[in-house]
Amino acid sequence: MSRPYSDYINVSKEFVPVFDVHMDKRYPNLWKFFYPHETFIDILRDLISSLEGTSAEKRKSLWVSGAYGTGKSFASFTLKHIIEEDNENVKNYFNKYNIAQSLLNRIEGIKTKGDILIIHRATSSGIIGDNMLFSAIQESIKAALKEKGYQLGGKTLYDNVVDVLRDENAIFNFKGAFNKYRDKFLDYPNAESVVEKLLKLGSIDGLNLLEKIIKIADLSGFNFAKTADDVVRWIDDVTKINNLYSIVFMWDEFTEYFQNNQNTTTGFQEIAQASGNTPFYFLLITHKSHSQFIHDVDTRRKLEDRFKMKKIEMANTTAFMLMRQALDFVPDLKNEWNNKVQNLWISVEKSVRNSINKYVEDVNCDDLKALLPLHPFAAFILEQISSTINSNQRTMFLFLCGDPDDLDARKHNFRWFIKNHEYDLNKWHYLTCDYIWDYFFGESLKDSKVNLDERAKSAIIHYDSFYQQCANDKELRILKVVLLLTAMHQEKGRGASNLLRPTLFNISAAFAGTSIEEEVRKIMEKFEKKNIVGSMHEGNDILYITQSQTIDPEKYRELEEIVRREQSFEMIISNLNYSITGNFSLTGYAASRFEVKCATYKDLRKRLNEVHNLPQNKIPLIFESTLKSQL
Repeated sequence: MSRPYSDYINVSKEFVPVFDVHMDKRYPNLWKFFYPHETFIDILRDLISSLEGTSAEKRKSLWVSGAYGTGKSFASFTLKHIIEEDNENVKNYFNKYNIAQSLLNRIEGIKTKGDILIIHRATSSGIIGDNMLFSAIQESIKAALKEKGYQLGGKTLYDNVVDVLRDENAIFNFKGAFNKYRDKFLDYPNAESVVEKLLKLGSIDGLNLLEKIIKIADLSGFNFAKTADDVVRWIDDVTKINNLYSIVFMWDEFTEYFQNNQNTTTGFQEIAQASGNTPFYFLLITHKSHSQFIHDVDTRRKLEDRFKMKKIEMANTTAFMLMRQALDFVPDLKNEWNNKVQNLWISVEKSVRNSINKYVEDVNCDDLKALLPLHPFAAFILEQISSTINSNQRTMFLFLCGDPDDLDARKHNFRWFIKNHEYDLNKWHYLTCDYIWDYFFGESLKDSKVNLDERAKSAIIHYDSFYQQCANDKELRILKVVLLLTAMHQEKGRGASNLLRPTLFNISAAFAGTSIEEEVRKIMEKFEKKNIVGSMHEGNDILYITQSQTIDPEKYRELEEIVRREQSFEMIISNLNYSITGNFSLTGYAASRFEVKCATYKDLRKRLNEVHNLPQNKIPLIFESTLKSQL
């Protein structure tokens, strides 16, 4: 009797698709399962260098960027534990993953110099202006000091605000400001209730309320603010009072700060620069590179001078290995499952060697085989999609298990597939790329939480426009894969893998081992006749283009330059195939008397020399373009 795949295989209960502070506290040893890939080791090495502080250049803070689903948050908590854990735990982690002994020695050497305080903050979305930034930094440090039992140091911006609000003789008349800007405090009956709420929430949870109070103070001409120098001096005092070797401020999801403060980053830059003289270091984490959202060139250069810019990425092998580690197998059915896996692999092995192995370096076929019934081509697409689709609600790791609070995410993911499918050659037995389309794009536009770029939206619109022309389920599956490849290839641009191009070869590879592999070309021909796609022959292959597909601007400019260089206006005029002079032809008597020629200001002399050999009854008539040569 056939069994569902879930009888043999399942997603590990310990697998964590999204790592955060709550997960870290709930599972304090989970960091030991983070796989230290190459870019992580590079970041660790730079952090160690900053903490060693042998020169101003090496003491710079770190800025780590990486797409959603690349494990940035998990990596940051792993760094936190490496610094905080006792040497034996760290040594075991290094030995487990064969990390260089020299790095371990350096870490142990740093720890002998004194305690290191690690702060981990998860968002910057509500921080606008220096006041809020300074308060967020100070209050986050205070919370970490309190948790570890250290002394709190001097007053912070939050303390200053509370003191002023509670002082009946303060210069700032908060009651008057509250009444004047009543619309900003609709949830509060009076000024006293605002103060009570701020005290109840505390410095961390009360940031939004604190921001409102600071705003109306600004409008009233009163300033609570401390300067960046005050904040740096406070940090320095805290470090000395508690005999700390250094403080590392890990700030996740820092992208929003720059989006909200494009022209007001001076205070932040000054604090970041303090690492040259004060043992305080940022480790910022953003889901985009700084060049993608900091548009002012001068600001960008200053930040590049203050930070070590690092990028976190996962090689194909790393991604497949991590997915493989997320799966559990039922021991009692291991032999039966291995037989089914072997049969599944035999049907796709040739295609894998001709596609993935040919175009992607260092792919371990054993890792792909271990992910079955996830189709190998789908596994490749899944690895690519994390850095292509700009959404933190749809990632490679969430695809494996789905978000239990997201109804749409429960459908079409790996866990759903293995529960609802079985190994039966008469049925659909691979999780192919069309399921990835359904998961990432199928319901995305109806879900306001999912942010998709214009290329993804364009592909969805194209699907909505043509899916009803599909005659059956086979055609629907193929249309989804065509548009999935189209969206990903456009987003990746010129650096995209050949396997992301919507070609006949790739579409067929996506369905290798299925019942429709041999029907792909016939179905694509139907799509062409229905104007769902267009096509361009490329040797033995065919590239398919959708009507909604846009031309890469950079590629267009490159082609334009080539045409301008190789097909100048002068060449076009003199080329008989274009017959430019035909547009100036004469009739009647004039036609027999005049010899018509065209010229530009560049080749006029050449054209004049040509008329010397005309018959005596011919009169040269030259039409000259006085414009500069152009297409």
